Amino acid sequence: MAAASDEAVKTAVVTRARFLPFLALIVTMVFWGSAPTFTRLLVTNMPPGDLLVMRFALVGPLYTLFVFAVSGWRIAMRDLPRLVFISLVGMTAYNMCMNFGLARTPAGIAGLIVATQPLLIIFGTSLINRERPRAAAIAGSAIAVLGTLVLFSDGLAASGAGPVSFTGVGLMFASGLAWSVFVIASKPLIERYGAVQITTTTVMISTLPMLSLAGPETPHTVAAFTPAAWLAFAYITVCGMICGTLCWNFAVGRLHASLTAPFLYSIPVIAVASAHLVLGEHVTPAMAAGGVLIIAGVAWAQFGGRYRRLSADTAARPMRAN
Repeated sequence: MAAASDEAVKTAVVTRARFLPFLALIVTMVFWGSAPTFTRLLVTNMPPGDLLVMRFALVGPLYTLFVFAVSGWRIAMRDLPRLVFISLVGMTAYNMCMNFGLARTPAGIAGLIVATQPLLIIFGTSLINRERPRAAAIAGSAIAVLGTLVLFSDGLAASGAGPVSFTGVGLMFASGLAWSVFVIASKPLIERYGAVQITTTTVMISTLPMLSLAGPETPHTVAAFTPAAWLAFAYITVCGMICGTLCWNFAVGRLHASLTAPFLYSIPVIAVASAHLVLGEHVTPAMAAGGVLIIAGVAWAQFGGRYRRLSADTAARPMRAN
């Protein structure tokens, strides 16, 4: 009886150990997919720069404490120029374009635009390595471009969420470009120091530029925060930026990249659904059709019709700060 009981306990432990990484992935996708909705909720009622100041004023010191008191500074001097570059591009520029873009773009449409980021990574990597893009990447990109045309075929209609500006759409694409540069340029550093070290260090370096966005009205913005605004702020900061990162790192440390990567395709779907539920944004036929084509095109470009192992773009994903 005792042996059977011990065996049952061992089986339960193994089952839980196998299940927890997938649960962590699901939680991460929910956090990352819905974060643009709550960011949109905030930046339409306050200056986007003030929101960035508030977030980094909270997260920056925490990550700085981690870098110096917990993990220790492990970056070699020869890697500092690259580290500063990816911090300013992949963290500062990415977040600024994302926040200011969401102030001008409905969250659902923004989530679908962000879904094209892997294409920029694929072609950027080919350009740097002086390699011809694979046929699957070209075909998948064509499908995604078609999806983008379908998405905006209704003349950039707002879907019940206010007007969509070309500036907002451009900023969302620029955020994707900034993130793609980070993914490509950070690969050697992530391989050398690990995703957690690079994530926390880049946030620390980007804190001062973000705090420089503060203006005379920033204290008044903070003082005017309602309880609902504080809840949204806590969600995108604690859940989207901190807990999402921890859950993702937990999962990718225990699962093969080919198992974690497909979960990322749920992010734009969750973004559209959360924008509909929270903000009342309508899901138009153009959005639905365009979204399906974009996700299908990106998936085809990335997997190429065959089951393959993904590169550092998946490992670098934890640094996303929605």
